[in-house]
Amino acid sequence: MSPGQAPGYMEEGVASHYREGWLFFPGPTALGENLWPWSRSGAHKTLPLPCRVRVTNLRNGRSTVIRLNDRGPFVAGRTLDVTEPVAKELGFYGAGLAPVRIEVLSVGDAQWKVTRPVIPRAIPLTAGYICGPRNTAGELHASSSGSCRAARTAHFDGPLGAGARTVHARMCVSPN
Repeated sequence: MSPGQAPGYMEEGVASHYREGWLFFPGPTALGENLWPWSRSGAHKTLPLPCRVRVTNLRNGRSTVIRLNDRGPFVAGRTLDVTEPVAKELGFYGAGLAPVRIEVLSVGDAQWKVTRPVIPRAIPLTAGYICGPRNTAGELHASSSGSCRAARTAHFDGPLGAGARTVHARMCVSPN
């Protein structure tokens, strides 16, 4: 799944927790971060990393937001692995497993954070006429003079959402 498609994605499955408290030295996650016993994080097999998800225990309704920074669980039938503090907060630490709902809230960190689904879609912005040379971005200048062919500009969201480079497509229409 691409980072642009992940926000808003929901999935239900079985969550487990991994026990890291017995380690003297923390193990690295798939992102190379240290996994400390007090970490509030999780692992998923296919979601883009890093991402923030809301995890809801379907048995008791408890919910929390965690950061996914690892891959796993690599056990058939399981969807999510969480750390001990998260399992305790969700109320399944003693049981070991729980049915959960996972909702992706955002993908990425800092300036690369995507918080809404970004699916390329055309949104008409302007109508004009193409006449003149290309600008530095390689796009044709638009003019409202009637001496050139008519054109319609469509706006496409970039694959990383807000702040991504905007791509313009122009569809020429014959003046006849």
